[in-house]
Amino acid sequence: MIKENTLFILGSGASKPYGYPTGEELIKEIKDYFPVFFKKLSIPEEKEVNYSLAKEFVSELMMAHDNMIDYFLATSKPQNTIIGKMAILFIIHLKEQISFKKEIEEIPKDDWFRLLIREMTKHLIKGDQVKYFQNNKVNFITFNYDRLLEHFMGNTLQHKFSSTKRDVKGLMGNIQILHLFGRLPELPWENLESGLEYGANIDYEYLRNNAERIKTIHERTVVDYERINFLIRNADRIFFLGFGFHEENLALLSLEKNIFKPTSIYATAFGNNDEQIEKLSLRICPDIIYDGSQFGIRVKKIIEPIKSRELLEKYL
Repeated sequence: MIKENTLFILGSGASKPYGYPTGEELIKEIKDYFPVFFKKLSIPEEKEVNYSLAKEFVSELMMAHDNMIDYFLATSKPQNTIIGKMAILFIIHLKEQISFKKEIEEIPKDDWFRLLIREMTKHLIKGDQVKYFQNNKVNFITFNYDRLLEHFMGNTLQHKFSSTKRDVKGLMGNIQILHLFGRLPELPWENLESGLEYGANIDYEYLRNNAERIKTIHERTVVDYERINFLIRNADRIFFLGFGFHEENLALLSLEKNIFKPTSIYATAFGNNDEQIEKLSLRICPDIIYDGSQFGIRVKKIIEPIKSRELLEKYL
């Protein structure tokens, strides 16, 4: 059980152990696969037109030299925005299907989720004790489109405690999962009437009807920002997992403005050296946030060049 208010902020590196692409890899996957599969999924009379549209989109995406598709879509023409959102949906669903098939066959090397859920279900040793799961004080802000977190949480509760989908919905009621760039449709435990199974097959109609679920940086609402502010202000501990620390994403979080009490920040910085980590620390937020009081608010930051599972093993 996690009793201390804990916020997990997830970047694409958090989903990578489970087969999902990083931001740069997503662009490559779209380039390599989307035009051909978009043509295959289209109805016969639209195949050639859609293939041409997809090829044109990929060409402009590559020529823009962005390392994150979100920001390309935010400044591109409306036609590219729609096609791009469909491309994201397609690739993430493709990876979801692969992830689902591998789930019962192998455990990823950096399987941080298994460690997290073990901590959240610790001491729940009888079936009827599952009701205490909702006492975990955890929330999530994710920059990812995938439903991995929702799937793993729901699956664990269903199979470990023989919970129904309706039970899971209630048990997850106190845990907020905020997808800043949108996400794939709800799972069956989230939407009991029309939820989409994890790893389900999709078609052209699905892509067209759900494209607007993907959001660009300019499509966030006041409610999104209010939720970001609340989750950060409520946290005693913040874990950054697989996060790239891009300036635009740090600006969305506005940690310096949203931390109002002593807070501990733990972050993965895999592949970074000591000098780079020191720079990251300064970009995240100051060690002391001055709020008008005499001493200010002290922020403890631990940033290590390790992966997500190792970070949680050491500090969760």
